[in-house]
Amino acid sequence: MVQTPHRLGYRYKKTTIVPGKMDREKQKGFAAMYEKRYKCLWDKEKVYFMDGSHPTQNSHAGYGWIASGKRFGIKSPTGRMRMNLMGAYDPKTGEIIVKE
Repeated sequence: MVQTPHRLGYRYKKTTIVPGKMDREKQKGFAAMYEKRYKCLWDKEKVYFMDGSHPTQNSHAGYGWIASGKRFGIKSPTGRMRMNLMGAYDPKTGEIIVKE
C-alpha cells in the first residue's frame, strides 16, 4: 500500500501552517498606505512594529512511520516554563526593543 504513493512522488510528512484568512489585496493596500505615510515622517518621528512572543520549553510531537501496535514517546519537561516577550522593531533605524 505504501509503495504506490511513493511511486507517485508522495512522502509521509507533516504539513505546514499558512494563514487561513490571508487577503493579498488587503496586504498590498496596507503596504501602499504604509509607504505613503512613511515618506511623510519627520526626522525625529519613529514607527515601530510590535508583537508578542511566548516561547515554551517543551517538545512538540510530529509525524513519522511507526510500526503498528508500537508507540514512540519523546520525553518532555513540564511545559510550565514560559516567557512572555514583547518586541518592537523600527525599520528605519533597525532598532529592536525587547521587554520580558
